[in-house]
Amino acid sequence: MRYLIFIFLLSLTSFVFAQSAIVYQEVESGNYYRSYELEDANESRRETYKSVFPNMTASFAVQIKEEIVRNDSLIKVFEWKKSEGGYLEKIYEYKGKKLPDYKFKTLEKEKLGLSELEGKPVFIDLWFTSCSPCIAKFPELNKIAKKYKEEVHFVAITFDSSPEVEKLLEKQHLDFLHLIDARPFLEEIGQQLYPKYVLLDKSGKVVFINESFKSVEKKELTKVIDDALKSN
Repeated sequence: MRYLIFIFLLSLTSFVFAQSAIVYQEVESGNYYRSYELEDANESRRETYKSVFPNMTASFAVQIKEEIVRNDSLIKVFEWKKSEGGYLEKIYEYKGKKLPDYKFKTLEKEKLGLSELEGKPVFIDLWFTSCSPCIAKFPELNKIAKKYKEEVHFVAITFDSSPEVEKLLEKQHLDFLHLIDARPFLEEIGQQLYPKYVLLDKSGKVVFINESFKSVEKKELTKVIDDALKSN
């Protein structure tokens, strides 16, 4: 009986890892989360803190302690840290600055740097092919791209390879310029939680990043794009 339970748990664990390229494991409890499940876990932690300290408020964010590659999954082991802003991802440090001018690969096997897109605002979607919430936003993002296609560059950046992206796009189209194999860039900017939207102004500086634990709506995205178009 114990042997059967062990086999079941092993199979269940293998199934969980097979479903997502990135999994988060909490040090304290050992629990596993996908990126979109961290918001509920974060809210639960805030409520617990509030029940213990009713006159105090706190925000929490993940702090990555270790990364483990297991089969086809990347496991990010993390601790919750009390944070004034609610996030600890390094990417937010680029607010008001330019992102590294990394030379990306395109699906057409060309090289492209973000500096080559300056002169127009650049809307960036950070995503990966196993991220269900990322893919669920494709129809909405396509509508935004269609509205501003003459005025804004729309770019999707992923650590996935060309075959993985092309296979996904056959079923779920995203009318963006696709930049692939970008793991070194994503690690350099400290990107952790997906999906993430970043807007660069005409000079290439970051003017908007959606918060990791906050869903962002089409109305908000169109407003920040309109603001970027109005600025010099």
